[in-house]
Amino acid sequence: MHSTTPRPFGQSVRVSSRPHPSDQPADVALRANVRLLGDVLGRILVEQEGEELLELEERIRFQARLGRSGDVGAMRALGETIAALSVERQATVLRAFTLYFHLANIAEQHHRIRRRREVERDGGTLRESLGEAIDSLTRAGVDPDELRSAAASVAVELVLTAHPTEALPRTILEKHRRIAGLLDTLDDPRLTPTERTRIETAIAEEVTILWQTDEVRSERPRVVDEIRQGLWFLEESLWDAAPALVADWRVDLPGTPLRFGSWIGGDLDGNPNAGPETVREAVERGRELVRTLLRREIRALAASWGMSSTLVEAEPDVGEVQLPPERNPTEPYRRRLTHIWERLGEDGYAAADDLRHDLDVLERSLRAHRGTRIADGGLASLRRRLDVFGLHGASLDLRLHARTLAERPDEARAVLQEAARLQRAYGVACIDTLIVSMTRTVEDVLQAEALVAEAGAAVAVVPLLETIDDLRGAADLCGALLERSPRERLEVMVGYSDSGKDGGVVTAQWEIFRAQEALAWLAGEAGVELTVFHGRGGSAGRGGGPTYSAILAQPPHAVDGRLKLTEQGETIAFKYGLPGLARRNLEAAVSATLLTALPNRVVQEAPADAREAIEAVSQAAHAQFRGTVWDDPDFVPFFRSFTPLDELSLLEIGSRPVSRP
Repeated sequence: MHSTTPRPFGQSVRVSSRPHPSDQPADVALRANVRLLGDVLGRILVEQEGEELLELEERIRFQARLGRSGDVGAMRALGETIAALSVERQATVLRAFTLYFHLANIAEQHHRIRRRREVERDGGTLRESLGEAIDSLTRAGVDPDELRSAAASVAVELVLTAHPTEALPRTILEKHRRIAGLLDTLDDPRLTPTERTRIETAIAEEVTILWQTDEVRSERPRVVDEIRQGLWFLEESLWDAAPALVADWRVDLPGTPLRFGSWIGGDLDGNPNAGPETVREAVERGRELVRTLLRREIRALAASWGMSSTLVEAEPDVGEVQLPPERNPTEPYRRRLTHIWERLGEDGYAAADDLRHDLDVLERSLRAHRGTRIADGGLASLRRRLDVFGLHGASLDLRLHARTLAERPDEARAVLQEAARLQRAYGVACIDTLIVSMTRTVEDVLQAEALVAEAGAAVAVVPLLETIDDLRGAADLCGALLERSPRERLEVMVGYSDSGKDGGVVTAQWEIFRAQEALAWLAGEAGVELTVFHGRGGSAGRGGGPTYSAILAQPPHAVDGRLKLTEQGETIAFKYGLPGLARRNLEAAVSATLLTALPNRVVQEAPADAREAIEAVSQAAHAQFRGTVWDDPDFVPFFRSFTPLDELSLLEIGSRPVSRP
């Protein structure tokens, strides 16, 4: 069933005979992990369903393998085998194969992390890393001062969305993380045979639970469930991975290049289940989680910091907090940390800067009294988390359709008034953007800005261009906007999915490229700072592809060190489900963006004849796509009958309706 598995996944292996993965060539270590998980799954299938299911799985797998190699008889036998099964049995077989592929993917993800560690351990430079980017710029003649100056303006914002929806429930994602962690433990060469057996037993337990857990939700998730799922990734993965990346960044470069946004709870376009209440839920749940996580870090520092004024001095204001005088009287740092911990628990900090003031008190005293190493350790780690996440976690974006603003402005007013209330309570950083879907005219943007001003909210209005014609008119629209409503900064969102549905993937990508060229030229002429917000997903039809390469493929000056893009529900688990992968994917985005901050120094320009070639391809592709998808009356009936579109619409995988109301 998988190219890295040379034998049936039910065949057992003695633990003592298996060589340690770290002592083997790269692909052998992966094969060992996949084989182990396949063996475990085979045993679980026999335990849960009987030998006959495993035998059936192996027969189907064998017939499929022969069929792929061109054996017509095997393909016929495969069809007969499947046709002979009842619907219920087919479902069981599909579940077994699905679980196997999930386990193989876990092994592959773990292996990617393991290989990066091996490269680092051997002193190599990782691909798509900060080290590689800095080395490339240095070789291109960029001196340290120029590099630091460019790096100071680098800003990457990754925006989590719930749609297209992640089909796997959080329970299953947690099991995947647990299994990956157990595989990581198995890589320890110090393990005894008894310890290895204990770990493999734990893996078998997790696989058994997965087998007994239904992947298909019985009820459609609510918006609040999607909010919780998004926050789970923040807590379990991004909370550690992002500050760790910032720590490495600050070894050579200034600033905080990374922050996060979210549409989950604030995306009202096409989702009648979202509204003012989900906006509040998203902001308050995010703030509550960040406060909880910060308190955990502060409690750990307080437990660790036993520095006593009987041994080393501290600035007088460190211990001057509202605590009983008999509480840690000779431990001023612990007193201050306890005060911070209690104040966070009471939600007593209105803004992140207020908390930074308390941390400044600690840092000044430490550096003045032989505590520089301490200030650069746990305290610096805490500050990096605050710099990346603030007190809000991910800034919430609001999204409304231009039609809603025009035809149902009271709905927009209610949402914006709630946003204004939340900003007054928690600071403007908790909500910072209003995206206007299907922006067609300057009036769409100006009307949205008028409603924002009326509500008293402080959010930037961002036009979202989603059709081929709108992309082609991007510079005209934004030029008119700057003329009628001058501003120093301009953010424009380009939509990959709807433009792909409008004109086909090739033409959509090409017109997005051309729109960025035109916008970059316009911004340069007007002296305006431009940020292009990329609404891309995982599949090719949604602009998916390797993030690093995609960033470097943008036209000159379209990024210039500023990048904002969506990480859509279907890709979040794949890219950020494991902390090691999260770190790798975050670093790729930041490293590529750093390269764009110094345009034409490293990134190569396209060949001279590339424009004419892609223009010709785009015109042919557009004509074919429109002729087939939009103009042929037989296409939609064919598509519905040939694909599981109708069946997929029955799955309870997202709060949003299958199509816009």
